[in-house]
Amino acid sequence: MAYLTAAGLLSKPIRSLTDVNEKIQRGLAAAYSIFDIIDMPPEQDNGTQTPTLSGKINFENVSLMYGDGKVAIRDFNLQVNAGETIALIGRSGAGKTSLVNLLQRLQPLNDGKITLDDIDIDDIKLASLRRQVS
Repeated sequence: MAYLTAAGLLSKPIRSLTDVNEKIQRGLAAAYSIFDIIDMPPEQDNGTQTPTLSGKINFENVSLMYGDGKVAIRDFNLQVNAGETIALIGRSGAGKTSLVNLLQRLQPLNDGKITLDDIDIDDIKLASLRRQVS
């Protein structure tokens, strides 16, 4: 009888231990993500210009390939004039977000050139570029 009473009293604390383990695992996963970010090398910023941009965007023969060799964008050309509104539509994985990432230099180009107001984005300081691109 004492054994059954003890077993009944221990069930709730044992369930609580599994909850604690779950929280520890979530914390470890979050810590790994934070350490991955901390361990990343600093972004290269070779830009020298801090122009005030009016908004003319030009993609010339832009290509992007991911590290696994998958081609995301191939020979993409687009000119958007200042004040013009466009919509990029396509299926998931077609490269819409990648184009915006390229424009902000969050990903490196494999080929081609992107200009803002006829200035190569590589010549614009990162802080200035990202502050003005929205």
